[in-house]
Amino acid sequence: MTDVIELLRAHDPERDGGQAPPIGPLLARLGEDPEPARPGRPRRPSRVAVAVTLACLAAVAIVAVAVGGSGGDDRRDGTAVHDVPAAGSVIVHTIARTRVFQPDGRPVRQVMGSVDGRSIGTMDGPVERWSATAPNRWRQIQRFLPSGRMPGGTDERAYADRVERMRMPWQPGVTVRRAGSGDGLGAGVGPGAPASRVLLAGTTDPRAAVRRMLDSGEAEADGEVTRGGRRLLRLVATTAARRPKPRAYIPATRTVYLIDAETHAPVEVERFSGRPWRPGTRPRGAPDLAGPVFRTTYESYEQLPLNDETAPLLRFGGPTR
Repeated sequence: MTDVIELLRAHDPERDGGQAPPIGPLLARLGEDPEPARPGRPRRPSRVAVAVTLACLAAVAIVAVAVGGSGGDDRRDGTAVHDVPAAGSVIVHTIARTRVFQPDGRPVRQVMGSVDGRSIGTMDGPVERWSATAPNRWRQIQRFLPSGRMPGGTDERAYADRVERMRMPWQPGVTVRRAGSGDGLGAGVGPGAPASRVLLAGTTDPRAAVRRMLDSGEAEADGEVTRGGRRLLRLVATTAARRPKPRAYIPATRTVYLIDAETHAPVEVERFSGRPWRPGTRPRGAPDLAGPVFRTTYESYEQLPLNDETAPLLRFGGPTR
Protein backbone atom coordinates (compact mmCIF):
# COMPACT_ATOMS: atom_id res chain seq x y z
CA MET A 1 0.00 0.00 0.00
CA THR A 2 2.68 -0.10 -1.50
CA ASP A 3 1.92 3.34 1.00
CA VAL A 4 0.60 1.88 -0.77
CA ILE A 5 -1.30 1.00 -0.13
CA GLU A 6 -1.07 0.85 1.26
CA LEU A 7 -3.10 -2.75 1.74
CA LEU A 8 -3.26 -8.21 3.96
CA ARG A 9 -3.84 -10.10 7.10
CA ALA A 10 -3.36 -13.78 8.08
CA HIS A 11 -5.90 -15.92 9.94
CA ASP A 12 -4.69 -18.55 12.42
CA PRO A 13 -6.03 -21.99 11.40
CA GLU A 14 -5.36 -23.38 14.90
CA ARG A 15 -8.24 -21.30 16.20
CA ASP A 16 -11.84 -22.38 15.84
CA GLY A 17 -12.61 -20.08 12.97
CA GLY A 18 -14.71 -17.86 15.21
CA GLN A 19 -12.09 -15.23 15.87
CA ALA A 20 -9.30 -13.73 13.88
CA PRO A 21 -6.04 -13.20 15.82
CA PRO A 22 -4.26 -9.83 16.11
CA ILE A 23 -2.20 -8.90 13.11
CA GLY A 24 1.36 -7.80 13.67
CA PRO A 25 2.32 -4.16 13.19
CA LEU A 26 3.32 -3.10 9.75
CA LEU A 27 4.13 -0.28 7.38
CA ALA A 28 2.88 3.21 7.72
CA ARG A 29 0.20 2.01 5.27
CA LEU A 30 2.34 0.70 3.67
CA GLY A 31 3.78 -2.10 5.66
CA GLU A 32 3.14 -5.07 8.32
CA ASP A 33 3.26 -9.88 9.53
CA PRO A 34 1.90 -12.40 11.84
CA GLU A 35 3.76 -14.96 13.87
CA PRO A 36 4.24 -18.37 12.26
CA ALA A 37 2.31 -21.29 13.69
CA ARG A 38 4.37 -23.79 15.64
CA PRO A 39 3.00 -27.19 14.49
CA GLY A 40 5.16 -28.86 11.92
CA ARG A 41 7.85 -26.19 12.31
CA PRO A 42 7.50 -24.88 8.74
CA ARG A 43 10.62 -23.72 7.03
CA ARG A 44 11.56 -20.20 8.05
CA PRO A 45 11.55 -17.52 5.39
CA SER A 46 14.74 -15.65 4.74
CA ARG A 47 15.43 -12.40 6.58
CA VAL A 48 14.86 -10.49 3.36
CA ALA A 49 11.47 -12.14 2.86
CA VAL A 50 10.49 -11.39 6.46
CA ALA A 51 11.55 -7.76 6.12
CA VAL A 52 9.66 -7.37 2.87
CA THR A 53 6.52 -8.99 4.26
CA LEU A 54 6.64 -6.84 7.37
CA ALA A 55 6.96 -3.76 5.25
CA CYS A 56 4.11 -4.80 2.97
CA LEU A 57 1.35 -5.88 5.35
CA ALA A 58 -0.99 -3.19 6.70
CA ALA A 59 -1.03 -2.73 10.49
CA VAL A 60 -4.29 -3.38 12.18
CA ALA A 61 -5.62 -5.41 15.11
CA ILE A 62 -8.59 -7.54 14.11
CA VAL A 63 -11.23 -8.73 16.54
CA ALA A 64 -13.86 -10.40 14.38
CA VAL A 65 -16.67 -12.94 14.34
CA ALA A 66 -16.64 -15.51 11.53
CA VAL A 67 -19.98 -16.21 9.90
CA GLY A 68 -20.84 -18.74 7.22
CA GLY A 69 -21.58 -17.90 3.60
CA SER A 70 -21.18 -14.49 2.01
CA GLY A 71 -22.65 -12.53 4.92
CA GLY A 72 -25.77 -10.40 4.93
CA ASP A 73 -26.23 -6.65 4.86
CA ASP A 74 -26.81 -4.78 8.11
CA ARG A 75 -30.03 -2.88 7.55
CA ARG A 76 -31.64 0.14 9.10
CA ASP A 77 -35.39 0.38 8.74
CA GLY A 78 -35.15 -2.53 6.32
CA THR A 79 -32.77 -0.83 3.88
CA ALA A 80 -28.96 -1.01 3.71
CA VAL A 81 -27.62 2.51 3.31
CA HIS A 82 -25.26 1.51 0.50
CA ASP A 83 -28.28 0.34 -1.51
CA VAL A 84 -29.60 3.91 -1.68
CA PRO A 85 -27.35 6.01 -3.98
CA ALA A 86 -27.42 9.72 -3.14
CA ALA A 87 -28.15 12.08 -6.01
CA GLY A 88 -24.95 13.31 -7.66
CA SER A 89 -22.75 10.84 -5.76
CA VAL A 90 -19.72 9.21 -7.36
CA ILE A 91 -17.56 6.15 -6.83
CA VAL A 92 -13.80 6.67 -6.79
CA HIS A 93 -12.25 3.67 -8.55
CA THR A 94 -8.53 2.94 -8.26
CA ILE A 95 -6.29 0.08 -9.37
CA ALA A 96 -2.77 0.09 -7.96
CA ARG A 97 0.05 -2.43 -8.08
CA THR A 98 3.03 -2.42 -5.70
CA ARG A 99 6.36 -4.07 -6.42
CA VAL A 100 9.40 -4.25 -4.17
CA PHE A 101 13.00 -3.86 -5.28
CA GLN A 102 16.38 -4.16 -3.67
CA PRO A 103 18.40 -0.92 -3.56
CA ASP A 104 20.37 -2.02 -6.62
CA GLY A 105 17.16 -2.36 -8.64
CA ARG A 106 16.73 -6.14 -8.50
CA PRO A 107 13.10 -7.19 -7.87
CA VAL A 108 12.13 -8.86 -4.61
CA ARG A 109 9.54 -11.61 -4.78
CA GLN A 110 6.81 -10.90 -2.26
CA VAL A 111 5.16 -14.07 -0.99
CA MET A 112 1.96 -14.10 1.03
CA GLY A 113 1.60 -17.02 3.43
CA SER A 114 -0.88 -17.94 6.14
CA VAL A 115 0.37 -18.46 9.67
CA ASP A 116 0.71 -22.23 9.29
CA GLY A 117 3.43 -21.67 6.71
CA ARG A 118 1.35 -22.35 3.60
CA SER A 119 2.06 -19.85 0.84
CA ILE A 120 -0.85 -18.34 -1.07
CA GLY A 121 0.80 -16.47 -3.93
CA THR A 122 2.86 -13.40 -4.74
CA MET A 123 1.75 -9.98 -3.53
CA ASP A 124 2.48 -8.02 -6.69
CA GLY A 125 -1.01 -8.49 -8.08
CA PRO A 126 -3.37 -5.51 -8.44
CA VAL A 127 -5.29 -3.97 -5.56
CA GLU A 128 -8.65 -2.59 -6.75
CA ARG A 129 -10.81 -0.23 -4.70
CA TRP A 130 -14.23 1.31 -5.05
CA SER A 131 -15.20 3.94 -2.48
CA ALA A 132 -17.91 6.52 -1.92
CA THR A 133 -18.94 9.02 0.74
CA ALA A 134 -22.15 10.28 2.39
CA PRO A 135 -22.27 7.74 3.91
CA ASN A 136 -18.80 6.28 3.72
CA ARG A 137 -18.48 2.81 2.22
CA TRP A 138 -15.83 1.01 0.25
CA ARG A 139 -14.84 -2.32 -1.23
CA GLN A 140 -11.37 -3.64 -1.97
CA ILE A 141 -10.08 -6.67 -3.83
CA GLN A 142 -6.46 -7.78 -3.73
CA ARG A 143 -5.32 -10.51 -6.09
CA PHE A 144 -2.39 -12.72 -5.10
CA LEU A 145 -0.77 -14.09 -8.23
CA PRO A 146 -0.02 -17.83 -8.59
CA SER A 147 3.60 -18.89 -8.71
CA GLY A 148 5.04 -22.39 -8.80
CA ARG A 149 2.94 -24.52 -6.45
CA MET A 150 1.21 -21.46 -5.01
CA PRO A 151 -2.34 -21.29 -6.38
CA GLY A 152 -2.93 -17.57 -5.88
CA GLY A 153 -6.24 -16.21 -4.72
CA THR A 154 -8.35 -13.15 -4.00
CA ASP A 155 -8.74 -11.29 -0.72
CA GLU A 156 -11.98 -9.28 -0.62
CA ARG A 157 -13.17 -6.83 2.00
CA ALA A 158 -15.98 -4.30 2.08
CA TYR A 159 -17.24 -1.72 4.57
CA ALA A 160 -20.71 -0.24 4.97
CA ASP A 161 -23.02 0.70 7.83
CA ARG A 162 -20.02 0.61 10.20
CA VAL A 163 -19.47 -3.09 9.51
CA GLU A 164 -16.48 -4.53 7.66
CA ARG A 165 -16.56 -7.94 6.00
CA MET A 166 -13.65 -9.85 4.55
CA ARG A 167 -13.01 -13.15 2.78
CA MET A 168 -9.46 -14.51 2.64
CA PRO A 169 -7.99 -16.86 0.01
CA TRP A 170 -6.84 -19.44 2.55
CA GLN A 171 -10.41 -19.66 3.96
CA PRO A 172 -12.60 -19.21 0.88
CA GLY A 173 -15.73 -20.52 2.57
CA VAL A 174 -15.57 -18.23 5.61
CA THR A 175 -16.61 -14.61 5.86
CA VAL A 176 -15.14 -12.56 8.71
CA ARG A 177 -17.21 -9.69 10.05
CA ARG A 178 -16.18 -6.92 12.42
CA ALA A 179 -17.78 -3.70 13.58
CA GLY A 180 -16.47 -0.15 13.31
CA SER A 181 -13.08 1.34 12.40
CA GLY A 182 -13.59 1.02 8.65
CA ASP A 183 -13.99 4.76 8.11
CA GLY A 184 -10.23 5.13 7.74
CA LEU A 185 -10.08 3.72 4.21
CA GLY A 186 -11.40 4.71 0.83
CA ALA A 187 -12.75 8.08 -0.22
CA GLY A 188 -14.19 8.60 3.25
CA VAL A 189 -10.90 8.99 5.14
CA GLY A 190 -11.37 11.37 8.03
CA PRO A 191 -10.58 15.09 7.77
CA GLY A 192 -7.62 14.68 10.12
CA ALA A 193 -5.86 12.13 7.89
CA PRO A 194 -2.64 13.19 6.15
CA ALA A 195 -3.27 14.60 2.69
CA SER A 196 -1.05 11.93 1.12
CA ARG A 197 -3.24 9.21 2.57
CA VAL A 198 -6.35 10.87 1.21
CA LEU A 199 -4.74 11.16 -2.22
CA LEU A 200 -3.52 7.57 -2.40
CA ALA A 201 -6.72 6.02 -1.02
CA GLY A 202 -8.78 7.72 -3.73
CA THR A 203 -10.45 11.12 -3.53
CA THR A 204 -12.91 13.06 -5.65
CA ASP A 205 -10.61 16.10 -5.46
CA PRO A 206 -6.97 15.04 -5.92
CA ARG A 207 -5.99 18.63 -6.73
CA ALA A 208 -7.03 19.76 -3.24
CA ALA A 209 -5.13 16.86 -1.64
CA VAL A 210 -1.94 17.75 -3.52
CA ARG A 211 -2.32 21.41 -2.59
CA ARG A 212 -2.71 20.47 1.07
CA MET A 213 0.39 18.25 0.90
CA LEU A 214 2.42 21.23 -0.30
CA ASP A 215 0.82 23.87 1.94
CA SER A 216 1.29 21.76 5.08
CA GLY A 217 4.90 20.89 4.29
CA GLU A 218 4.07 17.20 4.09
CA ALA A 219 5.86 17.17 0.71
CA GLU A 220 7.87 19.61 -1.38
CA ALA A 221 7.64 20.31 -5.09
CA ASP A 222 10.69 19.04 -6.98
CA GLY A 223 10.08 20.05 -10.58
CA GLU A 224 8.51 18.07 -13.40
CA VAL A 225 9.31 15.02 -15.49
CA THR A 226 7.89 13.79 -18.80
CA ARG A 227 6.95 10.19 -19.56
CA GLY A 228 5.54 9.23 -22.90
CA GLY A 229 4.63 12.84 -23.57
CA ARG A 230 2.77 13.09 -20.25
CA ARG A 231 3.75 15.89 -17.85
CA LEU A 232 4.16 14.70 -14.27
CA LEU A 233 4.70 16.81 -11.18
CA ARG A 234 7.37 15.48 -8.81
CA LEU A 235 6.78 15.77 -5.06
CA VAL A 236 9.23 14.57 -2.41
CA ALA A 237 8.60 13.82 1.26
CA THR A 238 11.27 12.79 3.78
CA THR A 239 11.30 11.67 7.39
CA ALA A 240 14.37 11.41 9.60
CA ALA A 241 15.37 8.27 11.44
CA ARG A 242 14.10 8.10 15.03
CA ARG A 243 14.88 6.08 18.11
CA PRO A 244 11.79 6.50 20.33
CA LYS A 245 13.08 3.87 22.78
CA PRO A 246 16.60 2.61 23.50
CA ARG A 247 16.02 -0.63 21.55
CA ALA A 248 13.56 0.75 18.98
CA TYR A 249 14.71 2.18 15.68
CA ILE A 250 12.48 3.75 13.04
CA PRO A 251 14.48 4.19 9.82
CA ALA A 252 14.43 7.26 7.66
CA THR A 253 12.12 7.28 4.64
CA ARG A 254 11.97 9.17 1.39
CA THR A 255 8.82 9.14 -0.75
CA VAL A 256 8.68 10.41 -4.32
CA TYR A 257 5.24 11.11 -5.82
CA LEU A 258 4.71 11.47 -9.56
CA ILE A 259 1.43 13.34 -10.09
CA ASP A 260 -0.42 13.93 -13.35
CA ALA A 261 0.01 17.63 -14.10
CA GLU A 262 -3.54 17.97 -15.46
CA THR A 263 -5.70 15.87 -13.14
CA HIS A 264 -3.35 15.74 -10.12
CA ALA A 265 -4.09 12.02 -9.75
CA PRO A 266 -1.14 9.89 -8.56
CA VAL A 267 0.68 7.99 -11.29
CA GLU A 268 3.59 6.42 -9.38
CA VAL A 269 4.80 6.46 -5.80
CA GLU A 270 8.24 5.26 -4.74
CA ARG A 271 9.05 4.81 -1.09
CA PHE A 272 12.65 4.32 0.00
CA SER A 273 13.25 3.06 3.53
CA GLY A 274 16.20 2.07 5.65
CA ARG A 275 19.48 3.25 7.06
CA PRO A 276 21.88 5.37 5.00
CA TRP A 277 24.58 3.54 3.09
CA ARG A 278 27.87 3.09 4.89
CA PRO A 279 30.64 5.07 3.19
CA GLY A 280 31.90 3.32 0.07
CA THR A 281 29.16 0.66 -0.04
CA ARG A 282 26.46 2.36 -2.12
CA PRO A 283 26.07 0.72 -5.57
CA ARG A 284 25.97 2.99 -8.58
CA GLY A 285 22.42 4.14 -9.30
CA ALA A 286 21.07 2.95 -5.93
CA PRO A 287 18.73 5.26 -3.98
CA ASP A 288 19.90 7.32 -1.00
CA LEU A 289 18.78 4.75 1.56
CA ALA A 290 19.90 1.14 1.91
CA GLY A 291 16.51 -0.46 2.55
CA PRO A 292 13.94 -1.90 0.11
CA VAL A 293 12.24 0.26 -2.50
CA PHE A 294 8.43 0.06 -2.75
CA ARG A 295 7.08 1.22 -6.10
CA THR A 296 3.32 1.62 -6.49
CA THR A 297 1.93 2.25 -9.96
CA TYR A 298 -1.64 3.43 -10.48
CA GLU A 299 -3.30 1.72 -13.41
CA SER A 300 -6.63 3.47 -12.85
CA TYR A 301 -7.77 6.54 -10.89
CA GLU A 302 -11.23 7.54 -12.03
CA GLN A 303 -14.70 8.59 -10.92
CA LEU A 304 -17.84 6.64 -11.78
CA PRO A 305 -21.40 7.91 -11.29
CA LEU A 306 -23.04 6.20 -8.33
CA ASN A 307 -26.35 4.81 -9.52
CA ASP A 308 -28.33 1.58 -9.51
CA GLU A 309 -25.99 0.09 -12.10
CA THR A 310 -22.72 0.86 -10.30
CA ALA A 311 -23.85 0.53 -6.66
CA PRO A 312 -23.19 -3.27 -6.62
CA LEU A 313 -19.47 -2.49 -7.09
CA LEU A 314 -19.45 -1.31 -3.46
CA ARG A 315 -21.22 -4.39 -2.15
CA PHE A 316 -19.43 -7.33 -0.56
CA GLY A 317 -19.36 -10.18 -3.08
CA GLY A 318 -20.28 -7.78 -5.85
CA PRO A 319 -18.98 -7.69 -9.44
CA THR A 320 -15.67 -6.41 -10.76
CA ARG A 321 -15.00 -4.22 -13.77
